[in-house]
Amino acid sequence: MKLPLFFQFLAIFSILVSTNPTSAQCLDDQKSSLLTLFGSAHPPSWTPNTDCCIHWEGITCDGSTGHVTGLDLTNCSIRASINSTSLLSLSSLRNLNLSHNSFFDSSIPTSIGALSNLTHLNLSNSGFKGNVPVEISRVKSLESLDLSFSAFVSLSSLRFSSPDFEYVVGNLSGLRELYLDNVDISSPAPEPLAGLANLSEGEGVAMVRAHLDEEGGGIAVGREDLLVGVRWGGRRELVEGDDKGKDDKSGDE
Repeated sequence: MKLPLFFQFLAIFSILVSTNPTSAQCLDDQKSSLLTLFGSAHPPSWTPNTDCCIHWEGITCDGSTGHVTGLDLTNCSIRASINSTSLLSLSSLRNLNLSHNSFFDSSIPTSIGALSNLTHLNLSNSGFKGNVPVEISRVKSLESLDLSFSAFVSLSSLRFSSPDFEYVVGNLSGLRELYLDNVDISSPAPEPLAGLANLSEGEGVAMVRAHLDEEGGGIAVGREDLLVGVRWGGRRELVEGDDKGKDDKSGDE
């Protein structure tokens, strides 16, 4: 017996909904953590009576579990500080982008170091200041790190001491992109950083930018097919894989 057209449509719709990878609803604990992450300074679309995975700005969820995996709030006019406890509850985050907001000259929360699934972290031009927490070195999955800020936009300053800089980057073995424009790494020239050897491995492009307030000098990080350099002296530089470094090395042998 042939079903009426309406029931055929209803049956097809039910199948599509049941197999839709984004059908999982936002979990209550995830919603609660998001609502308290910035106090009352969250985006207007974040309302308690709606599904955060579907209706909330900047949110990406795992379709099968409902856990929040992405938080992209770049340029959302957020003026607040971050609730570390709430951030810890978002343990499934893989992408965290809070760039171009204002976090009241607060420090980067050390709880970021507990986000073990994080691959991309962008805190650029967000008003953070003080020391970059060494706890970031615990995020072994991190592939891209952007802590840069424009000196013309913000007077805030992030500092990266030489021992911490070497330790953090040296422990982030999967790091492919590193942006440190105007981050203060004012210290004696550090030794070559073996931890940067994996930058731009495979199809990626080596991207290392920094601002270091020392007169002359630089960092050279090499492997057989890649030479990454960061120079300072009051200027910023984008440094890409340099085949010349390999040729020079071969010529010296």
